[in-house]
Amino acid sequence: EASLVANGQFYEEYCDKIITPPHGCVCGPTTEVDKEALKGLMNPNFSFFGRGAIQLSWNANYLKASQVLADSGDTLCTQPELVATDPKYAWGTALWFWLFNKPPGQETTCHIQSLQGSFGGSLNIINGGLECPATPGAYHEKAIVTRLRYYCIAGHVMGVNRLLDMDGCVGLEKAFLQCIQTGYCPECTAWLGEPTPAPSKPPIEEAPSRAPSPFRSWADDNWMLSIKRRDSSAEDVSPIPGLVLLSSALMLHGIAHF
Repeated sequence: EASLVANGQFYEEYCDKIITPPHGCVCGPTTEVDKEALKGLMNPNFSFFGRGAIQLSWNANYLKASQVLADSGDTLCTQPELVATDPKYAWGTALWFWLFNKPPGQETTCHIQSLQGSFGGSLNIINGGLECPATPGAYHEKAIVTRLRYYCIAGHVMGVNRLLDMDGCVGLEKAFLQCIQTGYCPECTAWLGEPTPAPSKPPIEEAPSRAPSPFRSWADDNWMLSIKRRDSSAEDVSPIPGLVLLSSALMLHGIAHF
């Protein structure tokens, strides 16, 4: 397979040279390593291609993620390969992008779109420039088919009753139907044209198991003293580094990949 930097070629994908600090990492053409043993290879720390659990890409995203995860834009600007080699950044960048990254001029995120029931909306934020609109014959047509198949496979594994809507990504609903009709997405057939299932039986209204508690007066300060006692005892507990990140990453494992 031919190298992208061999024979004097240079690589500058995922580099927007107009965006510079403090808005994006400095980037530019990357050339072949000047060593015979590494012929055809380039220094990965000079490029900002997709890495990590959600394939963080572009020099602007690397700087923004670095400012959140490392308290400095320099960390991932000078060592972007950490996103591929260090679990903290591999999962951390995915969590940051999914929960907080907003498209230019919009007040929404992948997480918000998913909570609103829009698979297409979350896809548009992740890879909208390439997969939305989902035009037949476009450069990423095969990627869309693969994404839809994996989405349906994940739905089967997780036992969901319905898929999220395809709206929010122009042409995705049509691509979904064509993928089923052509036989490329047999895993998606179960959800073809099925409405949201109704409950098997109406809920039963039950009387409360006990009478509601009467309103308590907070005229005295005993409740505040109780809180202070808990706070003072909590100061003696050493924090466990990375516990929140790890638990969040485990949850992300089921939602960040479509």
